[in-house]
Amino acid sequence: VRKAVSYATPLTSIMESIVGATGVQSRNTTVPPDMPGSASAELEPIPYDLDKAKELMAASASPDGFSTTLNVIAPNDIWVPQAVAIQEALREINIEVEVVQMPYADMITLQQAGDYEGMMHFQWGSDFPDAAGNLIPLFLSTNIPPQNNHAYYNNPEVDRLLNESEAELDEEARLEMLREVQRIISDDQPAIFLEHFKWFLPMSTRLTGYTLSPLWYWDAIGRDLRPTDA
Repeated sequence: VRKAVSYATPLTSIMESIVGATGVQSRNTTVPPDMPGSASAELEPIPYDLDKAKELMAASASPDGFSTTLNVIAPNDIWVPQAVAIQEALREINIEVEVVQMPYADMITLQQAGDYEGMMHFQWGSDFPDAAGNLIPLFLSTNIPPQNNHAYYNNPEVDRLLNESEAELDEEARLEMLREVQRIISDDQPAIFLEHFKWFLPMSTRLTGYTLSPLWYWDAIGRDLRPTDA
């Protein structure tokens, strides 16, 4: 069913008509293409293929379709239209989706409780610029809610690779283990991989002393800022 949902979702259309310049389409992984350990170069987004989606649904435990929900943070000019686009697309495979909009705080409560039915529009930012930060929290089977594996994904080989990668001292060997994890996850398709959204950070030309780095989210708390003419 999850694979059918992915094939029924028009990712390219969503990128072009909704996301636009605010994001980069995911190549079927949570790891951005410019992050160490990304398998983006060898993966491809799931193509829109309605016939394939119908074939997968017919072979599933729910061949006649079903009703479900899609929880999304609102208001949001990107995420809510994405949810509506998915809702409309899934009607083609007899999945009726109720889009449930909620404030950010309520979504966090729902995520941590893990007591939800259907789908959840979810975003994640790695705490450090490495593939492990976009894989271990989201796909290690022991990280189900109240942690961040909201898909309740469980693959013993992925668990083994993720756990062993944490103790691997050979950097290239470690990154290859993380790339293999992404290959397995992309084949299992536990989620719809939409986009890596961009951060837009306005900078004042009147101040100096601050340079963006891959760790900007954490190192921007205190800076020796000064006027540019000082």
